[in-house]
Amino acid sequence: MDGDPNTCHTEDPTLPEDPREVGEALWEERHSLERLTATEQRSPRTFAALYQQRPTVAGGNIVKRDWFKHVSPHDFKRIHSSEPVVFFLDTAYTDKTSNDPTGIIATCKIGGDLYVTHAHKVNMKFPDLLRFIPPYVTEHGYSASSSIRIEPKANGLSVIDQLKENTPFNVVCTKSPKDSKETRLFAASPTVESGRVILVDGAWNEAFEDEICGFPSKPHDEFVDLLCYAVDYHISNPFKPIDRKRLSRQVY
Repeated sequence: MDGDPNTCHTEDPTLPEDPREVGEALWEERHSLERLTATEQRSPRTFAALYQQRPTVAGGNIVKRDWFKHVSPHDFKRIHSSEPVVFFLDTAYTDKTSNDPTGIIATCKIGGDLYVTHAHKVNMKFPDLLRFIPPYVTEHGYSASSSIRIEPKANGLSVIDQLKENTPFNVVCTKSPKDSKETRLFAASPTVESGRVILVDGAWNEAFEDEICGFPSKPHDEFVDLLCYAVDYHISNPFKPIDRKRLSRQVY
């Protein structure tokens, strides 16, 4: 049966995962070692997806996992003073888990750094989402100086209207982005790479980093949108001066 080209064979676990390791066993005229190496250098994501059957490059695609810095909840409380917690929401239409969920992150700028204090996703119908938001933001640091910034898509405008009418929260409609998500994440990536995006340790870290670093190969990308909004608001906004008095209190 080994000589029958129509026979379906299961994968041999003894074969190396990296096609470059099989050397002369490759189709040398079409897939030489030099060509594979050049492909990986030119486009690591294409190489990982096409030749290694992994759509995410080891360590991350656009954003690398080790670019994110971390701080313990205790150390964050120690350095956090009067800086407001700002929430960003990317809302969805329904409670069906097959659809896009609603994403929400809590963020805070201290000195020149952006801290993400929490991130969460829910699949909820509109009335349930409206009931979910108030206790969530209250639990995660909302104050009179905070704001809830919601993307104006899906039912976002309706959520904004209802929160403004029925709650005391400061609710803002974010500007609709003109660029693609990939372009926006590329623009935000230097901020992450320079260590200016710091995650407060929590059970949510893994899902957050996995989605950001796996983009655009992941089925959902709400956290990508929200991180881009947060970087643009806290870091890229030229009208928000850095509070240099607090730089000495940073945790590295």
